[in-house]
Amino acid sequence: MEFDYLPDAALQQKVNELTGNVSADIKIKIDSISLKYMDSGTGTIYFNTEYLLEAAKSAGEIKDFHEKLSSLLSEMANGLIVQCTAKLKAALPAWCLLKDERSAAQPVLAWMHWVFYVAAADHDDSNIKHIANSFISRLDDNGLTDASIIEGLHFYPSIGNSLVIYTDPGLVSNKHFGALEGMVGYLNCNWLAMSEMDKKLFYQINELSRNNHILKLKDLEIKYNLIHDTFEQITLFKSI
Repeated sequence: MEFDYLPDAALQQKVNELTGNVSADIKIKIDSISLKYMDSGTGTIYFNTEYLLEAAKSAGEIKDFHEKLSSLLSEMANGLIVQCTAKLKAALPAWCLLKDERSAAQPVLAWMHWVFYVAAADHDDSNIKHIANSFISRLDDNGLTDASIIEGLHFYPSIGNSLVIYTDPGLVSNKHFGALEGMVGYLNCNWLAMSEMDKKLFYQINELSRNNHILKLKDLEIKYNLIHDTFEQITLFKSI
């Protein structure tokens, strides 16, 4: 399920104010926003943005700008997530919604994953690796891995940030970019779904262990059914 959101002037003004609090030399133009919901109950919100630099900036400065901006954008993102999730719940029949004893809680942003796109005229491998190391932190001694299978495009997936470097200008707005974004979003949703299921099951089992000797039979049955529902969700998730 997907919602496409066209940013209006008020939203763009709010983004301008947020970015102005972080840097006077970097502006962000929001081209579009979309929310995608997965069967697991998790989802992604995509901000497709364009950067306007009023002064030359290094890759490290741009990365630092994003890290500071992330916390400021979270509040705005949460408002859109709550708004669109309410519309989705209102449109779907009850049997389509996941059962959750904490369903009254509002959905919130778990984390942000930035995908940087860099156009490079230089095809030299050493220059490509230098750009990659400037944007993406090394996870181990083996360094970064180019996961792309498309000529003229380099893809460096990582935790928190990923990087796309393209040396072929014909790839701009190409379907390959959409495929990469979809894959990154899908993986993040899977990580979040597994984390939430693990926490939920841990909470349910521990709560039952603490209170099973004082619960009435009817309440005990309700708790067991909730654990059973969580196991069913985990089984379904593992099957797909």
